[in-house]
Amino acid sequence: MEYNRKEHENDSFENTLDSDFGLQDYDKKNRIASINIGSSIFSTPCIHKDLIVFGCNDTFLYALDKNGEKQWSFKTGDMVFSSPTAHGESFIVGSNDGFIYNIDQSGELIWKSNLGSKVYGIATIVDNVVYIGSQNGIFRAISVDDGKELWQVNIGNEFWFSSAVVNDSIIVGNYNGCVYCISKDGKILWKSQMGNYTVSGPVVIDKNNNEVSSFTKRSFEKFPKAQGCKVIIGAGDGFVRCLDTDSGELIWKTFTNWIGGSASFYHDKKVFVGAYDGNLYSIDLSGRVKWKFQTGNKIVSSPLVSDNIVFVGSSDNNLYALNSRNGELIWRFLTDNEVISSPVAADGVIYIGSWDGHLYALSIKDKSVLWKFATSISYPSFITRPHTEDVKAPAHRPVEFKLTSTLRGYMIEGSINEMGERTSAFYGSRGPAYKGNDVYRSKRDKY
Repeated sequence: MEYNRKEHENDSFENTLDSDFGLQDYDKKNRIASINIGSSIFSTPCIHKDLIVFGCNDTFLYALDKNGEKQWSFKTGDMVFSSPTAHGESFIVGSNDGFIYNIDQSGELIWKSNLGSKVYGIATIVDNVVYIGSQNGIFRAISVDDGKELWQVNIGNEFWFSSAVVNDSIIVGNYNGCVYCISKDGKILWKSQMGNYTVSGPVVIDKNNNEVSSFTKRSFEKFPKAQGCKVIIGAGDGFVRCLDTDSGELIWKTFTNWIGGSASFYHDKKVFVGAYDGNLYSIDLSGRVKWKFQTGNKIVSSPLVSDNIVFVGSSDNNLYALNSRNGELIWRFLTDNEVISSPVAADGVIYIGSWDGHLYALSIKDKSVLWKFATSISYPSFITRPHTEDVKAPAHRPVEFKLTSTLRGYMIEGSINEMGERTSAFYGSRGPAYKGNDVYRSKRDKY
């Protein structure tokens, strides 16, 4: 799908309004505490058996049908950053209350298991065993049947993301910059020091360049078997690395920039990953950067490729649709706040959560909003990063609205909110990428 520029050459852009929120860095004591706000969505939706299931910062796990109608919601004890993993007839998801939950298709609790600290991690499930880590650095194997712990191993620091599996082993990275290969019996087979800070979700590729396991492929009946495998993974030192899965030895590394939460996505012999410099990178299997696309702020969202279009969210509030072959902008969709959730696709529809408290369903072909679902507290939390101190939420900060020429583009659909900002709008490829006033520069704040 390509945006037809000739079709719109005579369109006037005089009435196209875009907005800069004019946010500044505030002391933590003046920041809105996300735990008191609710609504914002960090969790990536999971689509399974006609249900769209996702976690929310209002402490609920939501299940919607394909029309955006709520089927049920399940309350946990704290925010749900973790993304649910579907397995059989149920969903496994962690919560910041320290528990992981097994919820059936009707929203009923099957079991919950106390991990002792916040569970940001995303479950990988193989042979009826849940593999998941928690904030205290403990990586666990837990029975799907009853939630009982089978083993645990201390990997030394916070675990935030998904793991990948191959040949009776689990590959996982954590916040101290290490990648671990752990046997299905809980023994560390090897570890590789990548850098300082976050190591994101890995992708495993076999000798024939077929994807074996990744953030989007993490539920299996049995351990996948493959030969000559390599794992590709990004880290906070700015490098994307390719390692041998048998030994952990480095095959190649490529410098991008600070990799935060963005997991690597594999498609057509290329790896796509977002970085804190605001770029989405396309890297071939030799480690060469094929192209990069600049957004207006850091990318925490993990990219997704569907029909040769790569979709990725950015903290500049946009979801981008790019040509996966050359990185050219096809369209972007502006929400009311950061897009740090990752997109998922089904039947020509993209589903994406935003920090503005809505889950959106977008038609890829028609470039239209099919529906949006508001979580229980449906107003934007005007904060630039979700992890703030647990302080009393102050009154809303005033948000400065101003026009900016850098955001001009072809407006297909949109609305004006109460502050005069154009929201929920599609913009075509004629305009440049969103450029905020100041590209996010902090390398210490983690998602």
